[in-house]
Formats: sequence, structure tokens, C-alpha cells
Amino acid sequence: MNLHIRRQDILKTIQMHSTVAVDELIRHYNESAAPIRKDLTHLEKAGLIARTRGEAHIARSSSVMPVSARSSVNAEGKKRIARIAARMVAENESIVLDSGTTTLAIAQELPSNPHLHVITNSVYIAVVLANRNISVNVCGGVLDTNNMSLVGPEAERYFSRLEVDTMFLSASGVRGTTGLCVVSPLECHIKKQMMQIAKKVYAVIDSSKLGSNGINLITDFASLDALITDQPVHDPLLRDALERYEVAVIHD
Repeated sequence: MNLHIRRQDILKTIQMHSTVAVDELIRHYNESAAPIRKDLTHLEKAGLIARTRGEAHIARSSSVMPVSARSSVNAEGKKRIARIAARMVAENESIVLDSGTTTLAIAQELPSNPHLHVITNSVYIAVVLANRNISVNVCGGVLDTNNMSLVGPEAERYFSRLEVDTMFLSASGVRGTTGLCVVSPLECHIKKQMMQIAKKVYAVIDSSKLGSNGINLITDFASLDALITDQPVHDPLLRDALERYEVAVIHD
């Protein structure tokens, strides 16, 4: 197991159990103490976990840490998703990119195209696309500084007046076999509104989020056309739920 995969696996284990003894992790991975403690230090510096003597805990604030910190989590997986998503965008399409680190990666992969129309509530996405030959619209609203996104009633009203071809939907995690979740209720509300105006909805979820959760349910799987991810879905219950709702799973 390489270093990146092991760290993602450790994070999923801590997310699943909330608290895990460090000695248990050392035994499970059949490693000496030093590399496992380095992995935990890396995850702690990223704001994903908290540590106390002999234990690692899921960080309660990890789900709302700044975009700049979240972007480094499974960055390669997000790039793979972004390349797939960018190839799926037709030349004359109108698309919505909501705020999120994976949708930001999609924006970075989009080529200049004067016939493409992008609508977003993400300040970062707007900045990334500012120097491309792409038509970009940004809603108004209240600035959520954790996500650098515009949210609230004004933002929701803006999107309610539109109709677009495709939405690329990001999320904080997957709630079991139910659907996609996010922590912020304001983010949840605007993502719901964005979904309503899109003819197709593609969820873009990297594998580090398949074992995580969130407080607010954005949508169930029935509302999705496809799930774009960086690895096959290994959880048999989740895989069965996606098949039952006829959600195509796309990965490289």
C-alpha cells in the first residue's frame, strides 16, 4: 500500500469509528510506529483529524476547513475526476459549477471556448476562468468565507431564473446508501436550487469522501444522472444503491 492510499485509508477508518487507538492502526498496517505517526501528523496538519494521547479522532471542524486546505486532500484523485468531467462538456453547453475543490479542479481543466457558458457561485472558480475565453456568470449573495462562495436567498433567486444543460455537483460526503451531504445548510440550499435548473446532474465525488458524511442531505441518488469518481466504488451496499437508482459510475 503506497503512502497516499494508506493515508486515505487511515482517514476513512477514523471517520468510520470517530476515535481510533494509534496502536490499533500500527498493528493493522503492520508498520513501525514512526510512519503511522507521520501519517497522522499529516492528516492533523490538514485539519482532518485531531490527536490526543494514544488516540486519533475525527476533527469536528474538518468539514468546514478552508478551500485552500481541502484542495490538498486527494488532489490527484480530484484532477482525474476533473479531466473526465472536462471531456464531457460539449462546445455549446451551459454548465453550473458549484463551490467545491473538485469543481474548482474542473474549472482548471476547461479549455478556452467562446461558446461555453459557465455559471457559478464560487469566487475561486470565477477567478480561475477570468483569463479564459469562456463566458462566466457569477451570482450575488452573502460570502461564505470558508468556501469562498456566494450563498443565501439572493443567490438562490438568481439561479431560480436560469436553465442550464449540466450541473457538476460537489459534496462533503455520502450518507450511507441514501445520497449526498454537505455540512453548511446555506450550501445545501443553493446546491438544491442549482440541481433544479439543470437538465443533467453529475456528482463529482473523490474516493476520500465515499466513507465520510455531512449534516445536511443535498439529494438522494435518484436525482443524479452519474457519479464521476477517481476509483471504482468498493462498498457493495453503495454500489447496489447506485445501480438500483440507475446512476452511472464513471472513473478512469
